[in-house]
Amino acid sequence: MPSTTIPTTHSQDFSAVPGYRPDEPNPVYAALAGAVMVPIADELAAWARPIPEFGHDLRLVAAPSPATDAVRTDPDAVAARRARHTPRATPVALRHRVRDAHTAANRRRAEADLDAYFADREPLAA
Repeated sequence: MPSTTIPTTHSQDFSAVPGYRPDEPNPVYAALAGAVMVPIADELAAWARPIPEFGHDLRLVAAPSPATDAVRTDPDAVAARRARHTPRATPVALRHRVRDAHTAANRRRAEADLDAYFADREPLAA
């Protein structure tokens, strides 16, 4: 009957490895002599934390302090924030703004003409 033992190559001398203790069953763990060992229960608890929902925003949970709220609602801060988020008026933007104003005026004029046209007619559906 053949032998079921697995041949090992652990006949090397590991006494030069820092932290090696010959009573350890596997000398690979000698390199972990100075490592911080974390209990597996703590590691699993850290991984098992509930994942927040997609789009969850902590700013909705944490109420700002009065000092933070005062700084945030300061008129200068609001103006600076608006200036940061407002695009500068470039010639193209101004041209588009004028075009949009003309389009809106034409739409309002057409709606007024339609209202005047249908003002004296009976509605087709009640």
